[in-house]
Amino acid sequence: MIAEATYVCSEGIAPVRAGPDPQSELLTELLFGEEFLAGAEHEGLVLGTTAADGVEGFVPSELLMRRSGSATHRVRRTFIEIYRAPALTMAAGKILPMNALVQLTGQSAAVRYPGGGPGSTAVELRSGEWITEQGLSPVGHIATDVQAVARMFVGAVYLHGGTTWLGCDGPGLVQTVLGACGMKIPRRLEQQMRYFEERQAAGGADPGLCAVIYSDACCGFLFGNDVIAARPQSLLVDVSSSEEFLMDCPSKSRIFPLHGL
Repeated sequence: MIAEATYVCSEGIAPVRAGPDPQSELLTELLFGEEFLAGAEHEGLVLGTTAADGVEGFVPSELLMRRSGSATHRVRRTFIEIYRAPALTMAAGKILPMNALVQLTGQSAAVRYPGGGPGSTAVELRSGEWITEQGLSPVGHIATDVQAVARMFVGAVYLHGGTTWLGCDGPGLVQTVLGACGMKIPRRLEQQMRYFEERQAAGGADPGLCAVIYSDACCGFLFGNDVIAARPQSLLVDVSSSEEFLMDCPSKSRIFPLHGL
């Protein structure tokens, strides 16, 4: 057992599972730099709660490290590569997904390309590894085009509990896209619906062209008549008409405008 402590995820993506068995349900995913509030540790697993959205579960201790300092930047693309040195031939085989949080040292260098020629800029991580500057934004800078961010995920596979382009479910897609746009919302579908119901009751404005759409099993984004959603029926994040979405997910459908986004 350990005293309560704050860890951060030290890998690109770490699973948060319902039980200690590695085959137990994937509840959500912890991204690089995100905080995990630990309460107990046993046999290589840490039981705790995700700081961002309060999901309690088990995370392998090898994927966590003690918090040290504060993030300076977040990943703004679906994912970016990590490099051992500022050269495209030095990929480390690790990635950082959208909304991962990083600390930079302030050191930068021109990226070396095979064959030479002008390149982009790489910046150094606190770990000593490097990433390309184009994939980052300062922590306080957020995306402003919800549709553009949502469309970046079209073609991603459906993964229950997933939150990244490598695999996500409906609530994970909605949470990740809105997180990139500066809105922190709950992780689970029912909690998200309650959040938007309360938000709508407080706002009371007319629907616009940008909204989230929910049924009892599916959710996604509504732009005009297009729905971008991670659907278990197609096992993909895809684009469908609102009629097709509601045909697959007919019960308890709700639409919540995203005012101010």
